Amino acid sequence: MIATAKHRPATFADLHRKLGEVPLDRIRLFPAPGTATEADLLTAGKPICELIDGVLVEKALSGRESIAKHLPATFADLHRKLGEVPLDRIRLIPAPGTATEADLLTAGKPICELIDGVLVEKPMGARESLLAGVIIQLFRNHIEADDLGVVLGADGFLRILPGQIRAPDVSFIPWSTLPGGQIPEGEAYWSIVPALAVEVLSPTNTKAEIDRKLRELLAAGCKLAWVIEPETQKARVYTSAKRSREIDETGTLNGGKVLPGFTLLLANLFAATRRRESTR
Repeated sequence: MIATAKHRPATFADLHRKLGEVPLDRIRLFPAPGTATEADLLTAGKPICELIDGVLVEKALSGRESIAKHLPATFADLHRKLGEVPLDRIRLIPAPGTATEADLLTAGKPICELIDGVLVEKPMGARESLLAGVIIQLFRNHIEADDLGVVLGADGFLRILPGQIRAPDVSFIPWSTLPGGQIPEGEAYWSIVPALAVEVLSPTNTKAEIDRKLRELLAAGCKLAWVIEPETQKARVYTSAKRSREIDETGTLNGGKVLPGFTLLLANLFAATRRRESTR
């Protein structure tokens, strides 16, 4: 892992601006941006590169060969793989592709997820946090009587696949899926897939990143996923990556077999963002 340096930009958006916002596929990922040396430039190969602030920047776009087979060669490739999230959500330190679970523990705020060795900041504004909090409260109220399981919030980190630490905005986990029916002690990240995952979209979420996250969750064993869209006051329900249906504000979210008996009118959920009218 590359050591943190005070003079290096914190996110790729900062570095991108510093480099004059050159096309992303001209910025080499290897060596890690900010660490390249003159010796690296000598062995950079084709296309010709320039060394700018410790970054190898290609001068041409044709004839490029991959530098490393296991990781993208340029930031444009990595950016696409991450779902084209805004650049200011991608941490530069540790260098993209080198971040570990230990780095995630010390990443601080805003909350990050670990995706393909990259720390990606997880956006959540006040309205999205409020809606997620309402869902958490309603889930807890529903599961308490029969002690059905546990509910985690947006900082409930789950190791859903090797090297992928995700944190849905809301996760419902039945006791039956926990080891020995108990909460893992002393583990920062549970190697558990939620039975029901909820994402409340923020303005900087991209369709591609949410699609990828849902694919991974559902492939790992998640049975039901809800995507809440505050802007349109709609929701989309997924039972597989290829099977989903849209619910408008007059519709109802249903826990089905995953959370039996639970229902939530979307209109009631979004009403939580407005002050109740006085009855006096």
